[in-house]
Amino acid sequence: MKDEKKDQPEPGIYECPDCGQLQQVDERDYSIPPCPGCNIDIDSNNKVNKPKTDQ
Repeated sequence: MKDEKKDQPEPGIYECPDCGQLQQVDERDYSIPPCPGCNIDIDSNNKVNKPKTDQ
């Protein structure tokens, strides 16, 4: 049985193109959740590359 993970988003932070709200996506998520503010779908191209600043 093959893993159907082709359309699974990469884990990370995604930004809503409309209002700029950030959505956290981790490896357990099978899709990018829609923006809670304006309820539009966030495209996988809208990944934000945040530098890790965990001290």
